[in-house]
Amino acid sequence: MKKLNQLLQVESLLEVRYQKQQQSFQRLVAHETRLRNDIMRLKENAVEMRASLSEDAKMRAVGADIAWQAWLGRKKAALNGELVQVLAIKEHHLKQVRTAYGKLIVARDLAENLRGDIKTKKARDELAQAVNLFASK
Repeated sequence: MKKLNQLLQVESLLEVRYQKQQQSFQRLVAHETRLRNDIMRLKENAVEMRASLSEDAKMRAVGADIAWQAWLGRKKAALNGELVQVLAIKEHHLKQVRTAYGKLIVARDLAENLRGDIKTKKARDELAQAVNLFASK
């Protein structure tokens, strides 16, 4: 029983660790999604702005189209750079989540096997007691 209690404590700790890893991973996935959405909106806005800038001669005359294109290039580069960093961190966290989950599964299996062993031993002891009680009569 002492081993089972210790194993259940380990299982609880591993469960908490897995949940923390999973929450951290989910935050990264949400960040990745926001970045991808920002990049997509930037592309959509770029198409709309190109159309309006090409029609507006005044904007071209003062160089607003060139300034906007430069800003667009910097913004896309910054978003893509951040996305690359998030994807690298995400890959590392994915490995950690998988490892934490594997450890949790092993602990659960060990606890279940130990419970089964305890039940089997208890049933064997009860059977032996019943046989002894019957044999002594």
